[in-house]
Parts: sequence; structure tokens; C-alpha cells
Amino acid sequence: MTPLLFIKHKNFNARTVDNDILILSKEYKVRMYEVNTSKGFGFFLALIKEFFWLLVNIHRYKVLFIWFADYHSFFPVFFSKLFNKTCVINIGGYDADEILTGNPSTLKEKLRKFCVKYSVKNASALLPVSNVIKGYLESASGNRNIRTMYCCIDTTKFIPAVIPVKENIVVTVGGGGEFIKEAKRKRLDYFIALGEEFNKRNPEYNARFFAIGHNPGNPVHNFLSELVVSEKVVLIPSTKSIEELVQYFSSASVYMQLSYYEAFGIAQVEAMLYGCIPVSNPGGAIAEVIGDAGFTVKDYDTDGYIRILKEIFDHKHEGLRAKAQKRAINNFSLEARENKLLPFLRNLL
Repeated sequence: MTPLLFIKHKNFNARTVDNDILILSKEYKVRMYEVNTSKGFGFFLALIKEFFWLLVNIHRYKVLFIWFADYHSFFPVFFSKLFNKTCVINIGGYDADEILTGNPSTLKEKLRKFCVKYSVKNASALLPVSNVIKGYLESASGNRNIRTMYCCIDTTKFIPAVIPVKENIVVTVGGGGEFIKEAKRKRLDYFIALGEEFNKRNPEYNARFFAIGHNPGNPVHNFLSELVVSEKVVLIPSTKSIEELVQYFSSASVYMQLSYYEAFGIAQVEAMLYGCIPVSNPGGAIAEVIGDAGFTVKDYDTDGYIRILKEIFDHKHEGLRAKAQKRAINNFSLEARENKLLPFLRNLL
């Protein structure tokens, strides 16, 4: 099998990594290399270690597969050009539309932009996670080999099933932990306010709004808990298993992704797989992911959201549940990504 070096930041442990390793292992002998670019002296130490490791070992690999353009992608791309290796970078939102197109003010920020700009320009190919991100890269990267590769869900773990009877539950997932700025980007504050307002106006629906992924004691949990007024809006701790998360999706009628911006939004797809109707803000690639299988509401129009939620709870859009599930399977499954990714890599070699 062709040897492939899979490079990522040590703290990036999303399910998308497991999915790609599963896909790539069908045709490549995959070796993982993690870069721990922490703060302070550890930042420089990690990059120095990566430099010498690649210098000694890159001859062993024909393909380098990197998640995100950042500090950790500079040396792999540099050595790939030097030794005529194939180097592919998966591009998300932050690296494409904030670092690449931003105006850095500090020396470290300028170094980061330099690393990202060099990486995206000189990689063999770029694989943005959505067409929205592809647009940024086409105008700012200088690379002409760009192909959208949607993130995916492993349907052997998130197993499609007959859509169950739904309750009047609205869920959103993510944005918990240390960074209140991230919670605000995802508009979790608005999700709570919307839940409170819906139940204030329409108590007869007995609707519950669950924000999943918020463990007591974390800064985001502390921030959000001060906004919760009623028992109908609940902060749910991080789920301990896929099965537990699926239970929430199976019960919920609606999934909301209210972020100002998302490069993709994998939790929305996972919810769609279980027949949740997406009702979201059209920020970034959110509307691209939903397609015609749900609703987007512009400008955080509370009246608009409440009207659509009432219609869904009144069973006026039940046909969208099967459409959402079908869209998740056909466009965002492991098989769908595999059928695009592996042939694309074959053509590069």
C-alpha cells in the first residue's frame, strides 16, 4: 500500500479525523503525526521537532494529508515541494476566511498568516469543507487545484433508522468549554432567549430547548446559565457516547444552528440523519448544508423563528424529515466522501 503521512494539530480530535483515517486506510498505509503547537517555548519546540522529523522521515511517504492550514502545515508543504511529494490540505473556516484574509497586527499573527498563505499556495491540492470556503480560497490562495470535500458522518456509528415520533424539543450542539467568544459566535445566547420567548408566547406547546455540550463549572456554562430563566431551556452536559447523542436527536423535532458563521456544521447533519428539521441562521455554509430540507431565517428574526417552530410542532412540515435524512445520507455520509476523496487522490499521484 502507498505510504501516507496524516498530519494534524494534537488538539484536533474531531470525528472527521477518525472518518478520514478510515477512508484513507482502504488504499494507503497511514501514519499519524501530531503537532502540539502550545503557547510559549513549547510552540517553537514543536515546530523545530516537526522540521527535523520531516527532514529525516519524509522520504518514507508519497502522500502528505494535512488537516487545516496553520503553523503546522508550513514545513510539510515546504518539504513536499522540495522532495516532490503530493501534499493535500483539508481547509476549514478559520484558516481560510480569518487567517488567510485577515489583517494581522502582531508579529505572531503575521507569522501565522505567512505560514497559511505559503501552505495554501504551494500545496498540491486544497480540499475545502464547503463551497463557501472554496470561494475564499479561489480569490485569496493562489492555488488552482481546489475541490470541495464535505465533512461526513460514519453511518456505521450514526446508524440511519426509521424516523421516530418526535417530541416538541429543539436542540443545538456545541460551543461549550472555555471560550465565551465561541459561544457567542454560535449565538447560544440567542438560542436561550428564543426558547424563553417561544414558551412565553406559546406555553401550550410545552416546548423544550436543549443546548447540548455544556458541563457545569466551565466558563461557557457559567455564562449561559445566567441567561436561563425557565425550566423549559436546559443546558445539557457533553454526551458520553454517540448512542446518548442519538437519543437526543431521535426525540428532537428541530435542530438549530444559529451561528453567525459555520464553515460546515457536522452536528446539524447528524441531527438531520435522525429526522430533525433544521431551522437555522444562514451563516457561512449552514444554508448550503441544509439545502431544501429545512429552513433558514435571516437577521435573527424572532417572529420568523417562532412562526416556523409553531408550524413544525403543528405537523405542517413532516415531509421534510425524510428529506433531511436522505440529504444527510446522499451528500454527507462516509461513503459519499470516500467516493470523491479516493479518486481525487488517485488522480494526483
